Amino acid sequence: MAQPGQRRADTRPAAVCGARNAPRAHRLLAPVAVTLGMGGGLVWKAVTSGEPADASLAAGMWFFIVCAWSGCLWLTRGTWHPRSETTAAYIELSIARCESWVRATPFAMALYLGNWVSCCNGRCATPSARYPRC
Repeated sequence: MAQPGQRRADTRPAAVCGARNAPRAHRLLAPVAVTLGMGGGLVWKAVTSGEPADASLAAGMWFFIVCAWSGCLWLTRGTWHPRSETTAAYIELSIARCESWVRATPFAMALYLGNWVSCCNGRCATPSARYPRC
């Protein structure tokens, strides 16, 4: 019995506690679909149009897609599943996920800024009929 002011130990099985945190393959379905849709669409546009600006845009976007995926996988390492089936391990996992979000914020800001500069530079540096020189 817990004394006043003390917390009672969690007696639920770890499987119940961690059901929400269990790794699921469908969590990656949307990011993979967006990656293939956007990247594949840009490559398709570059191939069918024959414009150097479209080829440059597709190459630049794939560079940033690879940077985004590798950065996200690096920043979220160790946050896929708990080390053991205890409540403490699930709490550690939750803390590690929160810390990875904090680390990911400057990375995402730098990636966004780099992508924006690349798109603006690519549009001005690669003139075409649709995109005259800036």
